[in-house]
Amino acid sequence: MSATNSFPKNEAQIKKIVEKEGFNPSLPFCFFKNDGQLLYANNRMRSILEISPDFPVKEFKIDKNWSFHNEEMGAPAILRSLLDDKRSGHTAIVAQWGTKSYRLESSPLGMKKQVLIVAQLIRRGDLLEDKESRQLLFRVVSHEVRTNIQVLKGYVDMLPEEQALIRERMESSLERLQKVVQMLEDLKVELEIKV
Repeated sequence: MSATNSFPKNEAQIKKIVEKEGFNPSLPFCFFKNDGQLLYANNRMRSILEISPDFPVKEFKIDKNWSFHNEEMGAPAILRSLLDDKRSGHTAIVAQWGTKSYRLESSPLGMKKQVLIVAQLIRRGDLLEDKESRQLLFRVVSHEVRTNIQVLKGYVDMLPEEQALIRERMESSLERLQKVVQMLEDLKVELEIKV
């Protein structure tokens, strides 16, 4: 790369940087500025992130396009960890994208304030055959539903007394949602026994 903070336009130069950092350039990879601006993504990473081939990407949104998550961190926290400029060397995080698991590795590129992120597929996650993927799906779904139930309960509790009918209907809906979460838990246990 040049001495400036500009990003190379030549794909051969970009692949050389990826190889120099110790990664295979055929894997999905992207470059970010450490402030979160996406500079470049190869075709495989663009497909995962569901973004257009135009660079720089004007409409890259972390919550929409960067959907890698795991049990401990949501998408924004994972990206912040990978872009952290206070560390030195590679950082690796195992994260999910849908039912697929990836090992995400990042490498800061010296004084350029740029970070290379590479995604290596670990497991495809066939829910019928892969117990770990199934467990992850049930954990994530039940956690998300439970969290939103609690938020909604908070809003219901803030309703004024004169809106008793709305409160009653919302509480009834929340109870049904809690039953769905319990059904998911029961199904998870039943599937674990059968496998």
